[in-house]
Amino acid sequence: MKKFLLNFGLLRIICALSVLGIHITARYMNHEFTYIINQFFRYCVPIFIIMSGYFLHYTDTKDKINSTLLNFYIQHLKKIIIPYVIWLAIYVIYNNRHHLSTLLTLDYMNIILTGYNHLYFLVIIIQLYIIYPLLKRLFDYRKGIPTLIVSGIISLYFQGGTFLYKLGISILPYNLIKYNYILLPTWLFYFVFGIYFASHKSKLLNIKSSYILFGWLVSFAILITDSKLTNTYMYSVKPTVMLYSMTSFYLLYGCFSKLELESKSKRIHLLSNLSFDFYLSHMLIISLVTSYTKIIGFTSLYNGFLGMVLLFIVTAIATYYFCQLMAIIRTFLNRNKTKKIRLSNPIDEDRLKVS
Repeated sequence: MKKFLLNFGLLRIICALSVLGIHITARYMNHEFTYIINQFFRYCVPIFIIMSGYFLHYTDTKDKINSTLLNFYIQHLKKIIIPYVIWLAIYVIYNNRHHLSTLLTLDYMNIILTGYNHLYFLVIIIQLYIIYPLLKRLFDYRKGIPTLIVSGIISLYFQGGTFLYKLGISILPYNLIKYNYILLPTWLFYFVFGIYFASHKSKLLNIKSSYILFGWLVSFAILITDSKLTNTYMYSVKPTVMLYSMTSFYLLYGCFSKLELESKSKRIHLLSNLSFDFYLSHMLIISLVTSYTKIIGFTSLYNGFLGMVLLFIVTAIATYYFCQLMAIIRTFLNRNKTKKIRLSNPIDEDRLKVS
């Protein structure tokens, strides 16, 4: 089990770096090789959602305490909603820092419901967490396979709707197309697959490595060709991305399973624990890094392909240390909170010592 968890730890790290890769390469799409790299990273958000479904179901089934539905929502949603609100405020203020007067005219209801920049991911996760108790009940009644099939059909329809709309074919109303990137049905299959994977891992991994590699190569070729021919290279919501993301999940998980990771477990867990903060903060760090470079006079430092690679490395390192700082601050605040609780409950503290 330890090795299995390390596999997911590595997946979280790789996906966090891949999100950064998408946003960095998107600035350099005039280079052919950069285009291929950008498409290569398209698995990151789907795999993040797969892991969300997996870990939620895994921890839920291992937890021996029977909590109420309200306690479930309080326990899990607060871990998403609180960071979402905080980072939403940070990005809104930062992106309007030169025109603070516009803060009074923004449509905050729309911002909260749709996310801001890359924060749409948290809007998706909130929706998926809300319906998880229903999905769990279906799995408890041994309806896992039908649920997986139905979720696949639903997600394929919604993702296909966005893709076909780009080609001039409408199978979904425009309002659904407009907000398809944050709607629960669009991402439902990945989440349900994560739940299914948590309880049927051995069956789902019973595929030859050569078949997985071949499937991944074919799916990647299809994705690149599709993106080029239909001019949908900026989309992460389309059927070819679904296919590519699933083969990428199997490929990456299979590769990590063959690595001897035990000696690196502590480091992997550290980096894995930073992946959520990395995702939330990396867009801010990209902006700060590029702005600071221009201020000190290196206006062409990040030009060209080598400049893109340098920007990725610098941003990754800067974001890592920023996340380390956030972890230190969070630890300090939690420590002070614990001290206050102990001081306010001296009788309970004495009882603990006696017991």
